[in-house]
Amino acid sequence: MADIAGIDLAQVLSSLEEQGYCHIKQVPDSYDYISALSSLGPLVAQYQGDLIREVQPNPAVPEGANSAASTSAATPHTEFYEFPGMPPRYVALWCVRPAVPDGGATTLADGYRFLAGFTADERLRLSSEDRDWRSRPTLSAEGIAPASCRTPALVQHRGRVVMRFSTRDLTRDGELTSAYIDRGQEFFHTHHIAVRLEERAILIWDNWRMIHARTAFDDRRRHLRRILIGEAA
Repeated sequence: MADIAGIDLAQVLSSLEEQGYCHIKQVPDSYDYISALSSLGPLVAQYQGDLIREVQPNPAVPEGANSAASTSAATPHTEFYEFPGMPPRYVALWCVRPAVPDGGATTLADGYRFLAGFTADERLRLSSEDRDWRSRPTLSAEGIAPASCRTPALVQHRGRVVMRFSTRDLTRDGELTSAYIDRGQEFFHTHHIAVRLEERAILIWDNWRMIHARTAFDDRRRHLRRILIGEAA
């Protein structure tokens, strides 16, 4: 059986199923992150075709911007909501250098718990009505072409709910969409957990289920790496 940083793959999958994320500490120096994390599913190309996205401050992105490439706090969202088709199943981050002395924590909240607060009729509408999604404007500063799509916030896939969420890049086109954004933001504020990655630690979460964000930090040397993982066959 494959393992991820010395933890049996079945244990990692169990943690992802039970709580939506898995935090692995004290990864060896020579660890092959890409090969190990590929055991969860096929890697998904990111914005410019790269399999690894360097998550660190970019001088081209203004301070205060809602961007992974700034030092400001990021707002709650899922990944790749602005692209048609199935979003990546998992997101994995590993830490090259944490922010010193603190800050830059990844925050996570269970989107399925959030959805339980909607009526059956509201969830049906969120699953059947297309909504407008667009990429963050700050991606253009990194040389990344903007993207947009029309698709429901919720999709049923192989017996699971695939959730899209963004507080800023989902167009407020009616009362239900505004409620989805505002109630999601409030739920996240109340129920999120914070994970501050230490050097070489790994954080994996279920992108179909978990909403995530990031706290602000001052240390511009902070450096994480991200991969996106598709659905296993």
